[in-house]
Amino acid sequence: MIADDITTAAEAGLAGVVIGAANVDGTLDASVLAELIAHARLLGKARGRDLSLTLHRAFDLVPDLGAALDTAVALGFDRVLTSGGAPKAIDGVAAIAMLHRRAAGRIGILVGSGVSIDTLPAILATGVGEVHASCRHPCDQDQDPALVRFGFASTQTSRTSRGRIRDLATRLGHSNA
Repeated sequence: MIADDITTAAEAGLAGVVIGAANVDGTLDASVLAELIAHARLLGKARGRDLSLTLHRAFDLVPDLGAALDTAVALGFDRVLTSGGAPKAIDGVAAIAMLHRRAAGRIGILVGSGVSIDTLPAILATGVGEVHASCRHPCDQDQDPALVRFGFASTQTSRTSRGRIRDLATRLGHSNA
């Protein structure tokens, strides 16, 4: 099933995919990941352009972040999406800094979960250069009161904010945001 998703992404011309697999004990399932990476690399060769491979946040649940990073490097991932083993990146900055040092340019560290204009300075202070952010803001939504009362709908939702994207991109040094 994941291999089919990778194929679909490659056929659609996407630049990359975010994948992951873990064992019952929380460690990375290196054999499954190796198969998926081999499949993605084969598809990349067929289309004449590599498919970028990011290890998803299953990484944050491993028992040993450093060992898992070394596994991700050995498997050939291009980057790891992580919040430093914490629910929010701001709470994992010490681990993110350690991962950045340990990566030593062998693999990218892409920081996600709770990245905002307020948390960005502390995250960038770890040395990383890539972040993933939703840039959402809450907004009210008109809903049928009966749907809300029964729990089938909420009166509050969130949307991506162009202003938040622009502010974050400017802080990151992207002038064309």
